Amino acid sequence: MEINNENGLLHAWLKGDVDELPPLFLSELRGQWNRWLLQRYGTTGKLRQRWSAGEQPPGDNALGNGDFTRGLEGDAVPTLARERFEERTPAAQRDWLRFLWETEERYWQSLNGYLKKGLNVRALVIGTIVGCSTPNLMAQLDCVDAHAYWQHPTFPGRPWDTENWFVNNLSMVNARGGVLSELALRRVLNKPF
Repeated sequence: MEINNENGLLHAWLKGDVDELPPLFLSELRGQWNRWLLQRYGTTGKLRQRWSAGEQPPGDNALGNGDFTRGLEGDAVPTLARERFEERTPAAQRDWLRFLWETEERYWQSLNGYLKKGLNVRALVIGTIVGCSTPNLMAQLDCVDAHAYWQHPTFPGRPWDTENWFVNNLSMVNARGGVLSELALRRVLNKPF
């Protein structure tokens, strides 16, 4: 049983998709981010000190462009946009990636627990494919999945047009590399694949 086909938080952020979420979802993510920071640092001052360590002079820019009169308690620290990530301090970058990792890990584990304990699912549970999430996170579930097309459908008109598409009829027999070798690199030792 696959929890979520071809989706993962870290992967979505790396592609820039998280930055394009509707305001309602970005607001929720920002709230989770600020609560995570509050639990980790306790105060806005400690967060500012940690994130601006090494900057000369230490500045409010370390926290981004939020309204810091409200501090962490007011969900004022913005999420880190992918396209502007390099502008942030190394400490802020590490925290953001750790937050994304822990949030995604909690998602997979809570859904896996619900399926196994809440619904008594006995099937093997997969999170999503390796490539849309990390092999490290997927290895925490029953088995690991990676799947791909040898020849993906081509849509010459508009994307995913069910009336106007084709698949190249090319044999894999004499092809070097390609899908099979790429999939083999996503296998996780000692896990069903």
